[in-house]
Amino acid sequence: MLVGGSAAYQYATVQRPLGLLLGRHAEVAGYSLSRPRGAPPTVEVQLRDVADLRGTYEELSSGLQQVLGRHNLVITDKRTPDLTAFYSQAQFALQEAAQNGNFVSMQAQLSGLAAQQGIQLRVGISSEHLFVQASSEQGALYEVVSRLGNGGTSRQ
Repeated sequence: MLVGGSAAYQYATVQRPLGLLLGRHAEVAGYSLSRPRGAPPTVEVQLRDVADLRGTYEELSSGLQQVLGRHNLVITDKRTPDLTAFYSQAQFALQEAAQNGNFVSMQAQLSGLAAQQGIQLRVGISSEHLFVQASSEQGALYEVVSRLGNGGTSRQ
């Protein structure tokens, strides 16, 4: 009985609210929840095309905070080899801006790089993250880079 009660409690307090929260967002194509031992829960969210990665990420993270408390949000995307190559080249400007705050230089460098490669680019900034949206005809890359020195929160 305890196992059944625990599963029902888990469904009522986590699974159902999480499904309702993420189901309200048209940008969310799918999600999974994992609970690594000794770490906060991780919610991996597959996004469809997104107009504003920063707004979407912050809205999802805020809702997850209400449902789960402390958590990790991982964004998955549909990146292609050309978008992966672009992001690899963009790392230098992104990491420098995340550490030193030279965002104008970062934007100029990333815009030039994207234009050379025929990639559409949108960059957002918050007090905690840099948000990179890059798209081509075949795919989309969504990358969230921490400004706090603890790595990014996106995955292919």
